[in-house]
Order: sequence, then C-alpha cells, then structure tokens
Amino acid sequence: MPRTRLFTPMVLGVALLTGPARAQSTPAQPIDPVEQGLDRTPLVASNFGLRMHLPAGSVVTSDLRNSQLSYLITEGGEAPTWTMRIQPLTPALAAPTAATLVQQYLKTVRASSPKVRVIANDPVTVVGATGQRLYIERPAGATGQAVTGWLVLATSDYDFLVFSLATTAQDFVRLRPVFDASFATIRIRQQDEVQAIRMARLARGRTIINSFTPDKLRSVIGRIGRKAVYRIYTPSASGRRLDDTEIGYLTIEGREGMRGELNANRARSAYTDMEAEVGLLVLIEARGLGGDQSNHFLDVQSRFWMAWDRSKEAWSTLRTERLGNRVLNTTGETGVRDFGLLNVIISSKERMSREPKQWSLPDRAYLCQPEVFFLGSLLPRDDSVGEELAFYFYDSHRQRMPLRVDRWQRTDDGSGNWTLISKLAIDAGSITQIFDAQGNRLKRLDANGVITERIDPQELQRLWKAKGLSR
Repeated sequence: MPRTRLFTPMVLGVALLTGPARAQSTPAQPIDPVEQGLDRTPLVASNFGLRMHLPAGSVVTSDLRNSQLSYLITEGGEAPTWTMRIQPLTPALAAPTAATLVQQYLKTVRASSPKVRVIANDPVTVVGATGQRLYIERPAGATGQAVTGWLVLATSDYDFLVFSLATTAQDFVRLRPVFDASFATIRIRQQDEVQAIRMARLARGRTIINSFTPDKLRSVIGRIGRKAVYRIYTPSASGRRLDDTEIGYLTIEGREGMRGELNANRARSAYTDMEAEVGLLVLIEARGLGGDQSNHFLDVQSRFWMAWDRSKEAWSTLRTERLGNRVLNTTGETGVRDFGLLNVIISSKERMSREPKQWSLPDRAYLCQPEVFFLGSLLPRDDSVGEELAFYFYDSHRQRMPLRVDRWQRTDDGSGNWTLISKLAIDAGSITQIFDAQGNRLKRLDANGVITERIDPQELQRLWKAKGLSR
C-alpha cells in the first residue's frame, strides 16, 4: 500500500501567435475561458486585488518571503514547459510607470545578454489597470532559445503587479495565444477598494465573534461535542478504499472542563483557584503514518481550554515521533492568552530548545483556539452571514497570527448540509469543510487533496486491519 510521510500538524488537523502583438483590451462580451484554453475557475488573490483565469491545468503555489507574498504558477504535468510568477513591486523611483520599469528591465537584460530579440513591447489595458507587456527571446544553452515575458500593471501611482513568465522559444509559439488570453481576463481592484473589503470582512467576523456568548457555546458544545473519529487519507484514482493512501486518524472531543485538565497527570485535588476555573475544553488525539515503515508514527496529544466568556485561553500540545517503541523526537507547544497578550512557547527535546513568542491582541476579530475546531458548528444555519468573514487566529503550524477568510454557505445538493470554505492565510490554499444540519463536521478537504472524514471507530479499525496497519 502506498504510504506518504505525514509529519505536519496542519494535515493532522492539529494540528495557486507569432505576429506583432497588439494591446490587450477587455472583450465587449463575456468569453468562455475554456474555449480560450483557460481554467474555468479563476485565481482570486484578494490581497493583490487580482482575479484572472490561468491556462488550463495550471498548478498554483504561494511563497511568503520577507513578508512579501508571491504566487508561482506552472504548467500541470510531470514535465512543465512554462512557469509564471506573480508578485508586487514598489520601485524606488520618483515617478514610476509600467513603461519605464519595462525599459529599465530590458536595459538590464541587454547588459548581460546582448543577443536579446524583442518579440513585443507594447501597452496593455485590463479591467482596473493599465501597464506594459514585454516578450523577449535570448540564447539559453548551446543551441536553445528561451522566451521571457514581463507584464507590469500599475495598481496605484507607486505600486505595481508583475507577471514574469519563462518558456522555450519553440513552446512560446504554441503558448502565446493562451498567455495573451489569460492576461486579457485580469481584473484589478484598486488598493483602497481592497482595504474596504478587508475591513468589511473583519467587521462581519467581529459580529459573529460577539454572538459566541457563554450560553451559545455551552449549548452547541453540549449538542455536538461528543468524541468523533476522523480518517485522514489521500483518495485513490480507482475510488476503492483499499487503494487509498492512509495518512492517519484523529479524534476530537469538546466538553466543559477545568483549566487544570490541560495537564492530564495533575490530580484535581491539587488544582489552584485558576486551574479550577471552568470553561470549554477541547481534547484532540492524532496518529500520523510516516515513511514506508509500518511502525513509524507521529502521535499528537493536544488540549485546548477557553473561559466561557472568551476572556482567556490556554493549551498544551505534545508531538512524539516514534519508530516502534523508540522515541525519535518530541516537540511541545504551550500557549496562554490573558490581559490581551498571547504567549506561546515551542520546545524541542531533539534540539534542546525553548522558543518563546508573544503577540498583542487588541480589540479585533480574534478566533480562540478551541473555536477554530468548532467554527462551522457555531456559525448560524440561516442566510444571515451572507458574505465573507475574516478572523485573526494563532496558526500553530507556522507559529504566526494570520488573517483568515471564511465563506459560509448552504450546500446545493439538497442535503441540508453547510459548507465552510477557509483560506487560513494569504499564502495558503483553501480548505473546504462540510457540516450537517446539526453542526457535526463530516468532512474536510485540504488544498493538497488530503481528506479528513468522519468515520465509525470500528469501521476504521477494520479498514486499517485489512491494510495491515496498526492503530
């Protein structure tokens, strides 16, 4: 049976023509992107104010370096023939324009490669922006020729969005109509409009947070908080369960509990007044499979506590990598939020390290750790939410405080289920979760294709036994 290495808390649940070119213009009538060789579903990069249809089958990944986000797009398949990167640019020029930036870039290229041939260097117009597009051909290797493209769009007087692509001269003949068609679908929102949308999302998120009263939290958790088991896997092409790649499983339970229960080994008789405070307690246990050895595991035990009035929270997570009975590595994380400050300590037995981190949490739409696991259960099952919501939350996977965007809607299959589509950060793919009418989470689909699906414990045991796996 195929195995994949799973040692990330995110997946465990704890745990994107050959003649002279002409300026682009927006079509007078809507076009079918599929007929143009483009994906039907557009890429939406809200932080850039960008929406566009990419070439069909494109693979999109994101990269966050030095607080700057970019998107890398490649052709699908094992041997991609082109790549494209989308990133912002704020040049150090007194009065920059797209044309002067392209000219400056071309001058730099010619200084290092005199045999450059300009295929096209012309102005472009898309919805919401104007700019300049450059295609050049230059030697690549002993005999080959490479084509580089640079589309620069002005998003404000001093801010630009740059689309840089690379391919071979031979492939460019075939690909140019597709690139041009893709660029023609670009829609740009101005930065003030992007900021207004962001603030509106946060306002809606804050309204939702304010509805999480102690009575509501107790009612929802009392109704759906019982222990649930989830199977984590990558589905097979055949659709047969026995052909799926098993990644692991996890259990989630929510109930009323004392803060002192964060330490499972501490006797209740020894609790201090602070430890005896009652609130929402979320218990998570997970096991991930690692490598090709059947006795290689990552075990995760997490306990999250939050006061019913949301005024404070704390948690403790222990991750233990095992090979049989031998412990390979142990890492831990503890978090405490009180008086508007969140303090997190990440420790590693292997590195003998303790890394403290701190965030200030002003009055804003902050989603507590226990609420992250039950957000879809807490949201109203009516059409009152309507538009997208935004929340800040602590991302344990990358130890940061990103802004997540969530969309809550009814499923359109008549089942009475609800769908929560979440983008956990500007550089993260979307996660889709399905909840039933009572608020129980049924399934989660990650951007990488991994599925987390509710399952009967005995059924999971039978399945793993049939595959020769040990729980």
